[in-house]
Amino acid sequence: MTTSIETEDDLDRLIPICRPQPGVPDKQLDFIDGRARAFIERCPLLMLATSTPDGRLDVSPRGDPPGFVQVLDERRIVIPDRKGNHRLDTLRNILDNPRVGSLFLIPGREVR
Repeated sequence: MTTSIETEDDLDRLIPICRPQPGVPDKQLDFIDGRARAFIERCPLLMLATSTPDGRLDVSPRGDPPGFVQVLDERRIVIPDRKGNHRLDTLRNILDNPRVGSLFLIPGREVR
């Protein structure tokens, strides 16, 4: 049986609303706090998501030894560019649309 989900009401009927565990809502920040800074500085890998002007999405892996990403302040980071496929998709996308998403990862580490 296939269920079509087109509205939030459809989603709520399919998956009953539950309350997140304590502390989970606190993980969403619109700035880089001390805990996030320390995590970023230990990460050897991140995924950087960008978008073209017409809405096509691109996710690019970036990695180097921990510390390769520099945290300048609570709103800015520096990610070095490395040799890749020479298409410059990520950089072109950022020029057209500066909104990005990032996912910092430490492989093998569990975070709750």
